[in-house]
Amino acid sequence: MKIGFIKKASAIALSLIMLGSVSNPAYAHHRLDDAMNLKDAELQTAVTDKPMLAEYLRFQVEVGVTEFWESLDLEEMDKYFINEDGSVYFRNSGEKTAEEIAKKKAFEEKFKDYINRIEEYCDKSGLKFNKNFTDGKGNFLAGSSNGDGQGTNSLSVSNCVKGDVLLLNDGGVQIWGAIMHAGIYDGTSSDLCIYSASPNAAANNNNVGVRWERLSDWRKNDQAWTLYVKNTSSSQKSYAFDYVTYYATPGEAYDWKASKSSTSKWYCSKIPWFAYKESPTGIDIDSDGGKWCWPIDIYNSTKTGLRNYYS
Repeated sequence: MKIGFIKKASAIALSLIMLGSVSNPAYAHHRLDDAMNLKDAELQTAVTDKPMLAEYLRFQVEVGVTEFWESLDLEEMDKYFINEDGSVYFRNSGEKTAEEIAKKKAFEEKFKDYINRIEEYCDKSGLKFNKNFTDGKGNFLAGSSNGDGQGTNSLSVSNCVKGDVLLLNDGGVQIWGAIMHAGIYDGTSSDLCIYSASPNAAANNNNVGVRWERLSDWRKNDQAWTLYVKNTSSSQKSYAFDYVTYYATPGEAYDWKASKSSTSKWYCSKIPWFAYKESPTGIDIDSDGGKWCWPIDIYNSTKTGLRNYYS
């Protein structure tokens, strides 16, 4: 039996137990109605506008970020070794067909053109391009949370609740979009209060994959945001957090190519997306509904609101 199926079945059982349906169906129905009753949704204290959203969306559109990522053939990507200069090689040295060579060449040209568009946009707009986009092993380093560690922000979770979404940036743009990193807040006052996933071992408790991250490490970057998911009660937000942490356990694999439905591979912004979309709340905070939910997609979503911006 596949692990994903076991997780799914167990999570359904957990949901039923939490709702009280195993022992008392009538009570469970009452609890579900209560959870979905938006009349008692918490009063939101959020700022209505999202800073720099128009600028970020302009970057996304002019550079063609979504179009580039949605066009990738993930099976072909596994065959390539990608260098920081944009050059691409085959991982295996065996003889290649003319079709394979043509596909590799087409991807390399498309990738270099994409990088050039980002550089040109940054040159004319004065934005910084965070260029560390490979892991040294030929893979995209999509979703890095470290930045250069030289920035500072005053990120606070004092007005946040369990299940709120946190975003992080290092004052520039990346190949995967205008915002670098994402996580979900556990509702405590602990420094180690952000649940996320990262390909980097540096800082943030020195773990790779699904992990807890420190508020103090997030403050070493230039920008941070705290968001809430609209039309949800505090109990729904809390349950969304519990739901994703049941599925995504610390140490599980980081993979930016992970499908949204996978319960064994994760990337940073998939954590909060999964928490709300796959839990009984059922809210999709991915603004474009593509293969991936990037941090900018969460910021751009009409279903999220801003609590605070920190720089």
